[in-house]
Formats: sequence, C-alpha cells, structure tokens
Amino acid sequence: MSEVHVRQLEQYLSNAIVPLIDVTDLAGMPDTNIQQASLSRALTAFSIIGLTGVSVDKVAPFVLDGGRDQGIDGCFYDEIKNTLVFVQSKWHNSGTKTIAKGDVLKFLHGIKLVLSANWDTFSPKFQTHKSLIEQVLLKPDVSVTVAVSFTGDNRLGDECDEVLKQFESEQNTVGDFLDVKVLDLRALHRLFRAATLASQSPFTAMLLDWGQTTEPHQAVYGRVCCEELAKLYRDVGETLFEPNIRSFLGDSEVNNQIVSTLLNRPDDFWYLNNGITGICTKYSKTAFGGGDTRQAGTFVFDGIQIVNGAQTIGAILKAYEKSPTKVAKAFAALKVISLEGTPLGFTDIVTLATNKQNRVEEKDFLSLDQNQTRVKLELASQQIQYVFRSGESVVDKKIGFDVTEGILALACSSRDVANAVLAKRNIGSLLDRKSSTYQSLFHTGISGNSLWSEVKKLRKIESALSRVQASTADSKKKQIFTHGNRVLSWAVFNAANVVDINDETSLDTFLSKAMEVTDGFVKGNYPEAYLAVFFKNSQKCTELANQIRAILFSK
Repeated sequence: MSEVHVRQLEQYLSNAIVPLIDVTDLAGMPDTNIQQASLSRALTAFSIIGLTGVSVDKVAPFVLDGGRDQGIDGCFYDEIKNTLVFVQSKWHNSGTKTIAKGDVLKFLHGIKLVLSANWDTFSPKFQTHKSLIEQVLLKPDVSVTVAVSFTGDNRLGDECDEVLKQFESEQNTVGDFLDVKVLDLRALHRLFRAATLASQSPFTAMLLDWGQTTEPHQAVYGRVCCEELAKLYRDVGETLFEPNIRSFLGDSEVNNQIVSTLLNRPDDFWYLNNGITGICTKYSKTAFGGGDTRQAGTFVFDGIQIVNGAQTIGAILKAYEKSPTKVAKAFAALKVISLEGTPLGFTDIVTLATNKQNRVEEKDFLSLDQNQTRVKLELASQQIQYVFRSGESVVDKKIGFDVTEGILALACSSRDVANAVLAKRNIGSLLDRKSSTYQSLFHTGISGNSLWSEVKKLRKIESALSRVQASTADSKKKQIFTHGNRVLSWAVFNAANVVDINDETSLDTFLSKAMEVTDGFVKGNYPEAYLAVFFKNSQKCTELANQIRAILFSK
C-alpha cells in the first residue's frame, strides 16, 4: 500500500503545490531530476502547511532547497504560534526509504548556524530571508519546530532517531523551547487526507452524562475521555481547528499547567478545566451504549472542528504522548453544535463568542495579598497609581505602573541573577503569591516609594538597551540585547558604584561593555548556544554573571 499512498501524494503535490514552487535554478537539468527535485521541494512546502495550517502561497517562497542550503530545505515563521519551523524533506518514489544520518546531521548543523546568526556559508537565495529570520530571532519566547519529512513507511533509523532526540534534549535544558517532528509516509498521508474534501473521517466518541438540545439549534454535550481527544488531534492535525481562530500555541505557562494537571491529577481534570466547544456538519447517536438512559451515549460527528479549546486539546495530546495511561483516566467537558439548519455566518458567531471569555491567571489572586493593597494605598497618597487587579489599567505611565512591571523591577534589582533569569523564563511564576520567590521579592518590608523608584530605574535601563541595540550592527549582538535584557538589567542594578543610571552616557557605555563581555563569554564557552534558550538557563547565566561581576563591577 505504501506505493499507492506515494502515488496519491505525488498527484496531489503535482497539481496543488509544484506549480507554485520556484525551480528556475534547475534549468538545464534532465527532466527526471527536475521532477524529483520539484516533488521534494513541494513535500517541504506540504510539510510546513501541515505543521502550521497556512496556505501554500504563503509557504512557497520559504522553500529554500538548493546549493548551500546547509541541509535546510525550508524555513518558515508561524506568526500565530510564534514558532520558527525548519524542514528537511526527502522524496522517494518507492515508499520505503527514510533519511540518512549524514543528512540529518547536516540539517541540525544548519539550524545551529541560523540560530547563532552565522550566515557566511549560506546561499544568496537563503540569505534573502536573513533579515526576516533575524527579526524573528529577536522576538521574545520564540520557539522552534524541527521536522524531517520523507515518503517512506519504514520507521526512522535508530541512529537518526538518537541524533534528533539528543539535539532536542540539548536545546530543551530549561523548557520545551524546541520540538522535533518526524513526518513519515503515514503522517504525510494523514495530512493529505486532511487537505482533500474527503479528508476527515467521522469522529466517534462516547459521552458520559450527556444531554442535548434541539431548539433553536442542535447541540450535544457531555464528558469525553481525553484519550479520544488526543487521538482526534493526532489524526486530523491543524485542520481540526476552525481557521478563523488560533490553533495550539505550544509551550506556554497555561498549556504547561494543563499538561501538569493531566499527568499529576487526571481524575480532577474535568473539575479544573473549562471544556471544549466544537462544531460539526451533523451528528447522530448510535445504538451502542446507554440504551434509553443519559448515562452514556456513543455519537458520530461528521466534519468536526474545534472553535474553542485548541490549547486544551493541544495540551491533552502533549500529555498523551508522555503518558497515555494517565490521560486515559481524564475526562473533559465537550459541547458540539451541529450546523444543520443554522443560518449563514453562525459559525463565526459561535467562534467569536466562545473565545471572548476571561481566563483566570495567578496574578488575579494577588488581591488576596494584603501587602499589595498596602503598597497601593501608600502610592495613592502620593498620587501614584499602582494596579494589580485584572480589569484595571494604568492611566498615565508617568505617574503609574502595574504589578507585572513592579515584580520585574524587583527581580532585576535583586542580588541573585536567578531572579532575573526567572523573569525572562516565566514572568507569570513571579506573580504566584504562594511561591518563595514572590514572597522574597514582594516582602512585607517593601515600601511603595522604593518599588516606584526601582520601576523608574528599570525604565531608564530599558530605554538604554533600545538605544545601544539600535546602534549595533552585528545581528548576534542585537540578540544579546533582546534575549539577555533581564541579565543586562540585573548587571546595571548591581553595579551602582560603576554606572550612573541617571546619566545616559554612563548607562550606554556600561551596557555596551556588558554586551561585549557577554558576547565573549558565549563565544568562548557556549559557541553553539541559541541565546533565547541560553538566557533562560539559571546555571549558565550565573556563570555569565560572575564573569560580568569580575570584569565590570570594580573600577
């Protein structure tokens, strides 16, 4: 069957994608070579489409296969997910071959070159995207997806699998920054089915304690096993999510909490999660399960899509890949609305309404901390606005600030650089009133005046960071100011005897020196490090802080 699936995929790629792929550099080559290269490039585009859900016309310009591509056949920035996607693809007509270890090693080395802003060995075609990629790498919290794609139904070789896992492990020392995807023929064929009219098979699921309504529109609701939702997303992919709303955003504070709940408290998941809303072209109840009672019922949903709950389903699949048995114990609330007989535009109404609900975050519980109220009253007596409740906003930043800016200033001004690193890695965790870090930073002895003073200092430092970065031409050094801004801010705060924060020249000069020390340290100790990950690693940043302290903190 593998050869049949390859032929089906070949026909689809030839008709839908190949005409949009640039093959001008292949002029003069034999027709068979051009056809093979065209299919390989189309496979790259198809793989990116499957991973991101974007259209082929947006992806086609980012197929970079050719001379001096360093093993990277495609590089695309998914703006919605804030993810940089790298793809290496191999087209084989036989349906049995995979990818060689040497090709994978070259691919991973090429990714390291891009992440470290080393462009010297790349082709002019690749370098046309240099500016965009460098801008992306300056974005905070950007993540990376690394995908190998091949038209073989054999599993990836052990050596290649080991190389990819090792690379993923090296990059994820401080969190799930990088994700490796293996798109074999089975995965590609699932994406192919999703890209055609007959793509999506009906989704059959048992709902517990179910109920339904028929007026004015048909809908059914109940508790569904999370294992079924994980399999649904795994099989359907990004097309599961209604195209007008965001799909799974990957690693984030909230999504990580969902995964943690599924793995550690699966029995409580239904109580703690808001649930999922879907639409379908139609649904029906089978005779299996439940009889005339509402205790359990098996339903078949045609053309199901999720309009609210993409993050929940994405996190469910992520947890399922780690522990299927635990996720099988968890249930989620599911509501599915049938579009049969609904007016034109009803899908948009459901999508918008279900995605405009407020989310409770850790900082919403700060109102329970009397210390916050005390600081607010102290500052209010001096006509300084301090905001820590959701729904409130700072009217004038010249005479006001919020709790996020406040805790950030406290983290960067503390003596321990680990607090500044945590502010970079997960600012939300600093606002957990029960955490030891929050309690040590926002302690009972802190005054409103001292907090406001630290915030004003941080603002001056951030302005200086922007100034010095703008005057820096080297792309790697620009990354230092973006990804290392918290550590550099810590350095300024803790070098009071060397730098005058109120003097722009003194501040800019110090930051330039701190950047040079940082650049030298990284090149000498972690030359292949991607800075977005490096500056979220407490151990490495502590080493860097010691270097900065030794070189710059004494006159």
